[in-house]
Amino acid sequence: MRKYNIVCPHRKPNKYKQIAKATKEHSTLSNPLNRKFKQNIPRKVLLTDISYLSYGQGLRAYLSVIKDSSTNEILAYEVSSNLKLELATDTIKKLWGSLYKP
Repeated sequence: MRKYNIVCPHRKPNKYKQIAKATKEHSTLSNPLNRKFKQNIPRKVLLTDISYLSYGQGLRAYLSVIKDSSTNEILAYEVSSNLKLELATDTIKKLWGSLYKP
């Protein structure tokens, strides 16, 4: 192979694909709601979203909201200056605290 300058391409494993498989990042789950979000039972179906809010000179804030689908009530929200996992977890902690007060 050296004599005739032949190269055998060897494809290396994709490390990002391996990480996605290990973390089950793109797994598909069952759909028990079948897009019927209005269940007429309060707090049975909760919806969540993170919105980007631009303000000032190119600054951005992030709003995480949890909404009850049957009553359209905002149950918990959190505003942050950065988009990290703590934004979502803090919103869930607020929801948990408001639902189950001792």
